[in-house]
Amino acid sequence: MDASDRPQVAPAPGAGGPGARGRAETNPRQGAEQAMKYWRQPLDRDEIKVTRGRVEVIKDRCKGCGFCIAYCSRGLLVMSRKFNRKGYHYPEAAQPELCVNCHFCEVICPEFAIFSSEADAAGDRPPVGE
Repeated sequence: MDASDRPQVAPAPGAGGPGARGRAETNPRQGAEQAMKYWRQPLDRDEIKVTRGRVEVIKDRCKGCGFCIAYCSRGLLVMSRKFNRKGYHYPEAAQPELCVNCHFCEVICPEFAIFSSEADAAGDRPPVGE
């Protein structure tokens, strides 16, 4: 089989070309909160309360890898324009009201620089540690 006989495969959407990071730079979930669409309505939908959280970043511990931003299930984190003492950009919550306190940012962070905590009923808590 000659190379010209092989079927051409298109690159995956968001894969980019040389020098791409492998993920799309924009997050389609950013913007207004989108309601989850179910293929059927869960029987206990009205009984389950969705938890709300607050994301805290220890700015000077962060090395700017961006894992928390790339893998946030709600798309609420963005890279800050400010620098920490090490000279890295750190993440910040652009839409903190979207946090569901899943703790995935904590699990994925190699520097343990980010964590989430349950938000108060009012939704505001004083910041914990810088």
